[in-house]
Amino acid sequence: MKIIQMLLYATSVLFMLSIIGVLGPWDWINAVIRPFSPEVYPDLPLVQYSIKAFLLIMFWIGVLLAIAVRRPWQNRSALMIIGWMCLSAGIVCLALGVIYNVPKFFYFDALAGVVIGVLIFYYRARQA
Repeated sequence: MKIIQMLLYATSVLFMLSIIGVLGPWDWINAVIRPFSPEVYPDLPLVQYSIKAFLLIMFWIGVLLAIAVRRPWQNRSALMIIGWMCLSAGIVCLALGVIYNVPKFFYFDALAGVVIGVLIFYYRARQA
């Protein structure tokens, strides 16, 4: 169970690292995307607002996940909600990938969402 707990803590840290995209210059975000896709995010205020708001939400989800993993018996509802969020994001990422024909690398988002969701539900069930 310690291994799953450590994996979930590592996941929460990765989510929290999204704060770098919020605070850093716009070029940093495109530098991350550029190796995987020839198309990058346009330098438009609405796009920057949307992406940076999403990254800030991911940061706070990481904080919430770390707190929930630390005391799962007190935060069972939070674990359930984050687990469903990850599973549903995995399904939506898969569907959007097919609809918009994204590069194969982006299907990793779908796989990661499902794996993280399953880990959260398994951890939650074992900590009852």
